[in-house]
Parts: sequence; structure tokens; C-alpha cells
Amino acid sequence: MPEVNGIEVLKHIKEKCPETSVIVITGHSTIKEAVELVKFGADDYFSKPFNIDDMLLVIEKTLNHKKFFNERKKLQKTDGKPCLFPEIIGKAKALKPIFEMMRMVAETDATVLIQGESGTGKELVARAIHEKSPRNGRSFIPVNCGAIPETLLESELFGHEKGAFTGALIRKYGLFEVANEGTIFLDEIGEMHLSLQIKLLRVLETGTFRHIGDTNDINVNVRIVAATNKNLKEAVEKNEFREDLYYRLNVFPITLPPLRERKEDLDLLVQYFLKKNKLDEKNINFSEDAFKVLEKHNWPGNIRELENVIKRAGILCTGKEINIEHLPKEIRYAGNSSLYGRGIYEKSFKDAKAEFEKNYLEQLLERASYDITRASKFAQVTRAYVYEMLKKYNIDYKRK
Repeated sequence: MPEVNGIEVLKHIKEKCPETSVIVITGHSTIKEAVELVKFGADDYFSKPFNIDDMLLVIEKTLNHKKFFNERKKLQKTDGKPCLFPEIIGKAKALKPIFEMMRMVAETDATVLIQGESGTGKELVARAIHEKSPRNGRSFIPVNCGAIPETLLESELFGHEKGAFTGALIRKYGLFEVANEGTIFLDEIGEMHLSLQIKLLRVLETGTFRHIGDTNDINVNVRIVAATNKNLKEAVEKNEFREDLYYRLNVFPITLPPLRERKEDLDLLVQYFLKKNKLDEKNINFSEDAFKVLEKHNWPGNIRELENVIKRAGILCTGKEINIEHLPKEIRYAGNSSLYGRGIYEKSFKDAKAEFEKNYLEQLLERASYDITRASKFAQVTRAYVYEMLKKYNIDYKRK
């Protein structure tokens, strides 16, 4: 490339076709250049010479991410037309105002505060807003404020100078610099320490911050999207969160509904996760009874819990159908008003008794850690009888 450099090519590609995946190979990589590459949307970069195996792994990872993104687009269609936010799976009434708010705010630079229970898809919404914004060709940087210790989080967000503290051997760029012209997503913002909240407030008010150990201001143009599963208003009242920061973040609040309030999306989500986990390729689906059990569950862990249940069921299922016994015991009795999701009186006494006995034995084994002697003592029957019943229902009692 005698007339242009790699960064110029990268910028041109991202301007013309933002969804294109780009891996850069460079002959003279520096920290500054690496930051520039990430800033302008490179998926990854390599310095010459590079390891072929490492390159193959990165290519595979990039292709899988692209395939996953394309599958999500195919899955989410309404009346034959692609949904504006194909990343969000659902057609429930509770989601319609959410989609409309996302559409309106995506076109602006307004700060967004996404609220909702754990597992409702807050990061997914943040990414979707970024993808539909004028910044979609630039970086989206997610930061989990609750998973990084306070001292490290300050350095991660704002960077530091060489020698600023013990172990600071080189100058470090902060994530606000990496996200310049793009979006930074501050997840679990309610967990951020009060001392850091002051510095974040300054970024929101002035667009400037300082490296740890430096006195010079750094200017950035970053859109901030924050998320929390806490009630920040209550946290303000308890002096656990700064009131001025709360109002700065709460410019455009979006509250995501829990899964229990959008159960009409359950079938769509189940099919999506079956496909995501490649269970559809094996023609595996839920039995009618098993799906009724899913409908009765309140899903305290929301969509994340549903995905984990489907992963677990897919591992346990040896046939083409996921049945009730493949579901966790806390879900099997959802509702408690019926047995396994079907009215108990719709079954014959023999069938109802058999289902109860099988489930009792499975839970008994779990409680006894698959020790037959302990299980027989808990059930107040002989070991021989326990073995006989396990054989009758073909229950594996050798698991640990």
C-alpha cells in the first residue's frame, strides 16, 4: 500500500460496510497504533512475524461471531420484514415500547441508563443501541464495574502514567481513550465506588479526565451507556450512590421487563437457544409436557437462566426429545398445582404414581449424593428395595 496506511484502509472499510470483520497484520505495531486499530473497529491485529496457529484461532473466532450475528438476524423476523433490532429476540407487548425507545435514542448521543433484573439482556440492548447509532463503525467497549476491584477499575477506565504506582512499568491507555468516538458500556454501575463516581461525573460533565499520575487533561468524545440491576434511587437515599451522577446517567432510562412478564416469547427464545446450541441440528426439541413446565416457572434468573437450562437439558437428553426429567428439580414443580405441568387428575392413578416414584427416587439420590445406604436410611426402606426401584425406572445411580 504505497499511498495509504492500514488505519486509513480500515476506516474506509468501516465507513462503507460497518459489519465487515477486519483483522490487521502490521509490520511496526506500537501501543498507540494498537489503540487506533481497536478504536476504528479492527477485530484483532497481529505484528509481523506472527504465529499461524494464533491467526487461525482468531479467524475461527471471528467467523463464529459473524455466523452467530447472522443467525440472530434470520431468527427475528416480523411479518416477513426484518426487525429493527434483530439482536433482541421477542415479540411480546412488553417489548414494543422498549424497541421504540431504543430506536429514538440510538440516533442521538444521549446517555442511556438500562435498568432490569440480572439476566434480562441489558448488554444486548446496549450493543443494539450502539449498532444503530452513528457511532456503529467505532468501538463498543463493555466494562463490568462490579467484577473489577476499585484500584484496578480506575486504571482500566482512565489509564495511568509510567511510575504512577508500584507495578506501573509502562504508560497505560484507559478504556475511555480506546472508546473515543465510540460507546463505553458501564455494566453494574451501582457497584462503582463513590471515589470513582466523582471522576466519572467529570467525564460526563466536561468530556475530560486525567491519567493516574498525570496533571494534563485528556479530551474524549464517548457515548456512555450504563446498566444496573439495583434501584439507584434507593441507593442515592442510602448515600451509596451520588445523586448528581444519578441524574447525569438517568437522561434516558430504559427498564427491561423480566422473562416472567413476557412469557409469550418463551417459545421463540427456546427455539433460538436450541439453534444457538446446535440442538436443532440433531432434531432435538422439547416435549409438550416439558414445555408446559417451562411456562409455569417464574424464571428468577431470566433469559440467562433459560439458556443454562436448555444447555443442561441438551447434555442430558439422549434422544430427540427433551422431557421433564431433563429439567432441574426446582423447575419440575413450577406452580405445584399440577404434576409435571399436567393436571394430576388427567392421568391414570398408575401413571401418576409411577411419575411420582421416579421423581422421588431421583431427588432421593441427589440428597444422598448417590450413596445407596444413605438413600435407604432417608427413605426408611431396605437397600435391596432401593436397588429394585432404581432398576424398575432405569435410573442411573452410579453418578457422582
